[in-house]
Amino acid sequence: MKTKDEKEIRALFKQQRYKYCSLKNTDGKSIVTYNTENNPRVTAQHKLDEAFERLKILPDGVYIFCFANSKGRNVQPDEFHFMKGNVAVDENGKGTPYQIINQMPSKNDYEKILSYPEVLNLQMELTTLRFKLSTTEGELAKANATINELEAEIKELEAKGLGEGDANSPAKWIEMLGTNLLPLADRFFNIREKEIALAERGIRPSQQQQKQKQQRQQQPPKFPEIGSDDFNKWLDVLAQASDKDYNYTMSIVKKYSPAHYDAIVAELESEEEEEEQN
Repeated sequence: MKTKDEKEIRALFKQQRYKYCSLKNTDGKSIVTYNTENNPRVTAQHKLDEAFERLKILPDGVYIFCFANSKGRNVQPDEFHFMKGNVAVDENGKGTPYQIINQMPSKNDYEKILSYPEVLNLQMELTTLRFKLSTTEGELAKANATINELEAEIKELEAKGLGEGDANSPAKWIEMLGTNLLPLADRFFNIREKEIALAERGIRPSQQQQKQKQQRQQQPPKFPEIGSDDFNKWLDVLAQASDKDYNYTMSIVKKYSPAHYDAIVAELESEEEEEEQN
């Protein structure tokens, strides 16, 4: 079934110079009746304008404009279907209880819908991973530097004609370091992959995710009990966080739990004072 929009219907009405106009639904019930010859002040144009005004308050569905140039029992009016809203229709043009959906959300979109506390937890987990990644990068850099130094020493020994069979030779040290370096590199890349995955989930929310976040922002996040093991672990993560991550997290804590905010500040400041005294 083909429908027409308001612009097309008005253009057809004007082009054919129709003298009579009415509006009905797909069940045949009149919504706007025809204009009559008894009331020449109300023309077909008036009825057309009235029909579009009525449509503004009517529910979504399919409606039928009926146009004619003469009245009579045997006169078949020209009918044009008009669809209001986004609805499904059957083969007869009648509305169905099923709604048309332009694009179904993918499974991944549902998985990306996170509550505000979940986003905060992901942010904390991401901060922890970044700290571990930074530590692993340092270990890798030291191992690579040691290997480079030993390789240079091997070249120097080879130039002097010294043997390679000695168990304490630099070649043996490089072999041992190479064996230990592989698990370290694997751990580095595993942490890096987790960091990227978390960043994808926490930093690139879809429009639907942002809407869910706005709807749930009134729900305060849950923080670990002050003094508990989880609270102490959280303090360790905050102590190692960057200034940006630390300030962001503390702004959230201060907003939703001043008690946790004061406890964190007190703990971290006491640690700083102990370090300064030592």
